Amino acid sequence: MLTPLQEDNDLTDEIINILMHCTALIELMEDACSESDVHRLKRLCWNLERETASWYQHLKSVFGVPLYTNIPDDTEIHSRGRSKQIFPERYNFISLEVAEAHSLYWAAKLIIYFLSSELEIIGKSFTPHEAFFTERSSYNSKGGFEGGDSYMKNAEFYADQICRGVAYLIQPEMHILGGENLLFPVSMAAQFFHQNGLHDKYQWCQEVFIELESIGLGLSHVLQGTPWSKYRSGEANAL
Repeated sequence: MLTPLQEDNDLTDEIINILMHCTALIELMEDACSESDVHRLKRLCWNLERETASWYQHLKSVFGVPLYTNIPDDTEIHSRGRSKQIFPERYNFISLEVAEAHSLYWAAKLIIYFLSSELEIIGKSFTPHEAFFTERSSYNSKGGFEGGDSYMKNAEFYADQICRGVAYLIQPEMHILGGENLLFPVSMAAQFFHQNGLHDKYQWCQEVFIELESIGLGLSHVLQGTPWSKYRSGEANAL
């Protein structure tokens, strides 16, 4: 059972707490063995979505907007022309704290969409009729999850957001601190790209891992080309 989200944490602690609940929900999802299990997990997933949306509104209220601007990516970690064309622009955040928060936020959003998509697939095995989708449709009308191809579009959007935030956190003046905040988010993006056949973007993430290793983050070497199932528990604990 998931423990309650804390109300007295700072913003970074809050989003890490949400991420920990996300990874715990993945473990619960793997043990789902009935339709009632799936519906219970869906509710937990929707609650996490609401918590995440509320957290982001809090972030904006604290720091104001805009929290970042879009600028050309002039970093040199992706020296090949093909790689540069994938994400030619990057985000320039108003502070390191805001950049860290966004990387974790986008990772949480990506995992939540993954969870919702997987629960729909699992639910089909227990409910081969339209009832499973009726509940989802009612939630859509209130601004929640969407079905069908929109899962892929939304999840890819958040994976891309993680990537566009990379360049800010690997600037030389960030030293190793910025890179540490990329390990988990970039590994989540890489996993999504790998699973969905987005090979160029997956390779882009591998180049990020190589760069992170070069600045002293040895765990980056472990994450290169490693399926998420092999490292997700360790990465979650590292948050």
